[in-house]
Amino acid sequence: MIQTQLPQQMKYLPVVDYNINIGTGAYGSVFLGQWNRKYVAIKFLQLKTETLQHVQHEICALMKAQTHPNICRCFGWYQTLFDNHPFAALVTEFCSQGELFDMLPMCEKDAKDVIYPIFDAVAHLHQKNIIHCDIKLENILLTSDGTSKLIDFGLVNTPHAGSRYYAAPEVFQCDLSFAV
Repeated sequence: MIQTQLPQQMKYLPVVDYNINIGTGAYGSVFLGQWNRKYVAIKFLQLKTETLQHVQHEICALMKAQTHPNICRCFGWYQTLFDNHPFAALVTEFCSQGELFDMLPMCEKDAKDVIYPIFDAVAHLHQKNIIHCDIKLENILLTSDGTSKLIDFGLVNTPHAGSRYYAAPEVFQCDLSFAV
């Protein structure tokens, strides 16, 4: 089980460019920013009663798992207000080449070079008792040097979670109440 005690918030906050939205998901939006003289991705997650557990799990899991070179590095987080609504902001490394989904089609050798390191990252997560639950092409990003990075830890250790179109057919055909 993921510890949900949040790590301390960042002391030095990044500068956010709200004009450059680099991604949107079910729980928030990601904007380009700068922190310590480098580009970063800043994921804003609205803090509502129904999303608080997902936000806590994402922050804690990412901070716990980020020691692997193929898991997106998290520099920290902070709480902020936007239009009088509370948000948690995760400051992560910026992967400038974007989603694996946008790289398709690719040759077998390139696919192997991208995917094999993600297998290693998943094994690293499992050693830390973290189950990602939402591995898909859109949650694998590439850095400027072509390193693949696993992102989006909002559904970690959540049974029956994930993206419907990436689920195995048997998920819809049988009872998986035994799942951890």
